[in-house]
Amino acid sequence: MSEEIPVYIPGIPIRDNTWEIRFQFSTSKDVAPKAVPRTVRETKDGHEDRKDPRRPAGKEIIPITMATAFAEDLLADLHNDGWVLAEAFTQRRINYHAGSKPFYFTTVFRFGRASENESVAPEICAAFSEMVSDIMWRARGYENFLFHDGQKGFQISINCEVRTPLFEGGKSSGKPVMQWLHDENGQKIGDKPLPIKPKWELCVGVEGEREERHLCLCLEPWIDPDNP
Repeated sequence: MSEEIPVYIPGIPIRDNTWEIRFQFSTSKDVAPKAVPRTVRETKDGHEDRKDPRRPAGKEIIPITMATAFAEDLLADLHNDGWVLAEAFTQRRINYHAGSKPFYFTTVFRFGRASENESVAPEICAAFSEMVSDIMWRARGYENFLFHDGQKGFQISINCEVRTPLFEGGKSSGKPVMQWLHDENGQKIGDKPLPIKPKWELCVGVEGEREERHLCLCLEPWIDPDNP
């Protein structure tokens, strides 16, 4: 049985004092493109610092949302709004969850204001596109506080897990990943499995009314280009 899609999920506002937009992808294996630099493995001290409860807590705005794809024009829309991809790296991190592998991999793409940051090499921009093309993720979004020289700003953080490719061996194979639909009792629906498809699309949108309208990162129901 298909999941009922809410009519609306609030977006995360891109404010004048939003200093950073961060996309973070966590996977059990290192699946980042080769162009993404690999940094040193996380140490126990590094893990404790990252998890320090004294850090200012952010606000979850986009709740955990399954089957999320990235809009094809997301990167271009960020560039048009004055953002550049300023940093990217992959790190092997410690995993203390019981019953799990002792480590996992996190790939981070950090966007900054073009007026204050230089863009990374074109092949790393291409790596971001490769990381999100024809793949679904379980996503959630936060607005976090940042502090610099006594000033307070904001960071948008989009955290993605549960990587689910839409095609076997990539889109060029022409072989979509197939899946049976099930009813509420777990019984198969139909006479054959169907291609898996996203339910949501992460994009740059506009929210608010008149003078209060602002750009935001938001989720919109995914529209099938083959069946609009």
